Amino acid sequence: MENLKFKVFDFLHKQPQSQIPSMGLHPDLLNPLESNQPVNEELDFLKNLGNEVISDDKILESIESVYFQIDDSFDPCRHELNKILYRPNCKQIEKFNQQFNQQQYVVSKKVLQLILQKQSTCNQQFHEVLSIHNELHNLITTCKVGRLSLHSATIKFTIASLGILANYKRRQTIEKLMYSFNSIKTLRRTEDLLQDLLHDGNFPGAISLLLDCRSVAETYKHFYCIAALNKKLQDTLEQVEETLDSNLTKICEHFDEQIYSSIQEAYQLLGKTQMAIDQLHMHYTVTIHNTAFDIVYSYVGGNVKRQFKQICESISNENFIICLIDLSKTLWKIIHSYYQVLNWHGACGKYIVEQDEKSNKNVYNKQYVQQKLETGIVKIWHDIEIKISTYLMSTNVTCFKFEQFVRILSIINR
Repeated sequence: MENLKFKVFDFLHKQPQSQIPSMGLHPDLLNPLESNQPVNEELDFLKNLGNEVISDDKILESIESVYFQIDDSFDPCRHELNKILYRPNCKQIEKFNQQFNQQQYVVSKKVLQLILQKQSTCNQQFHEVLSIHNELHNLITTCKVGRLSLHSATIKFTIASLGILANYKRRQTIEKLMYSFNSIKTLRRTEDLLQDLLHDGNFPGAISLLLDCRSVAETYKHFYCIAALNKKLQDTLEQVEETLDSNLTKICEHFDEQIYSSIQEAYQLLGKTQMAIDQLHMHYTVTIHNTAFDIVYSYVGGNVKRQFKQICESISNENFIICLIDLSKTLWKIIHSYYQVLNWHGACGKYIVEQDEKSNKNVYNKQYVQQKLETGIVKIWHDIEIKISTYLMSTNVTCFKFEQFVRILSIINR
């Protein structure tokens, strides 16, 4: 330990040879007579240096603060030369040198003391660093072993397992694709089945099939062929609605309970029950007008563009009663058909309304249908009365015999 101290002291006492800066024309050197307060203070310290022993703390305090600052532009040689007089003597230089040596010794001693104080802490931290280094080495070894084991597991097990999973996933994809192809194949064949259902009068089956096909087509709409098929299904649905409307028109002249039930069920599937009743009343009105016109026109002929009243005025007296009987029979069939429709909604229609209520549909549909049918019978009867009255008022009945007149009244009354 003593040898270490001496080596440290020797190392600290060694000073690099300072380069003597060129004096130049420094202002202080040109005016050596001017007083310099720091130099005087330094000289006083040097005088006291030889007379008494100065403590280390005072020596440290005597060091200027500029030496404890970090400044790259600071030049200590120039700083000390500036404090020396223009013509210093050898004693002053020796005293300056003695002061510097003593300050250097004190500083070196103080540094060594601080190093010795922190040596135990440094050793402790150094041991901790070594411990961390050993732990890191063990951790690296563990990581290398783990990676080698993972690599071995990958080669032996993972590749085979991933291959099985990939094959299973490919199988599932192929199954989904086959299901999609079968669904598309079924959709392509629905058109023929739809035509058969419509031909058989199974309108609910046709509507259900169309709605199911549209739902499936919506699922597979990302296929180009399905996108075109979806548009075709929409056109087919519109065609089915036109077929329903055409069959609804036939109900006005000849009521068929089976066909009418099928039509109503189909409109129910479409969610157009109210529209069906509105369409039915419009068809009854149009049927009354067209039927009356056709019957009277069949006995007259001529220009078709004439009005119903003008055609009635052209009826001869010989054909008047026969035409009246045909007109009355036909209009009676129409009103009888309407009564059958009214009875159907009163009896068979309850099942459909109950199904609507179970499906949380609005009861307003039932009220609307009942109100429309009850008010519709009055309107239809009023249209028939207008046609008959127009037919009667267009002919001069005074030319008929009494028996013929009584027969006309009997037909009208009946």
